[in-house]
Amino acid sequence: EESNEALRLILNCLYMLAKGLRPNDQIKAIFELRLMTISGFMPELRCCSECGEDVGGDAYFSFVDGTVSCTPHGKGVYLPAGVLAALRHISECGFEKLFSFEMPSESLKVLTSVTERYLKTHCDREFTALNFYKSL
Repeated sequence: EESNEALRLILNCLYMLAKGLRPNDQIKAIFELRLMTISGFMPELRCCSECGEDVGGDAYFSFVDGTVSCTPHGKGVYLPAGVLAALRHISECGFEKLFSFEMPSESLKVLTSVTERYLKTHCDREFTALNFYKSL
């Protein structure tokens, strides 16, 4: 299906990679989550899936449901506040600001693992290109 947004995302990610403007893992995470958002699989990252309250700090993320829960309800994998903020930024911001954030390397590792697992969970398959990327 034709998608100008997806094409724009791919081209901008390739540009960022070619120029070395952001860490490769950050670009990969942005690509994975934003493509899922464009495809209609945007996770619900604002309110706790259990109590409905706004999640303002650390949280838990359910890959299957694509939802967050606050720490008292802890359903899923633990997300530090900075990683949750990055996930929100990637899925919700305007395209012009998509690449405009930086993260410490430890948080970036968590972000990349979360976006990759979310992608694999909802697509229910392995990706040859992803396996090749990991082999480099």
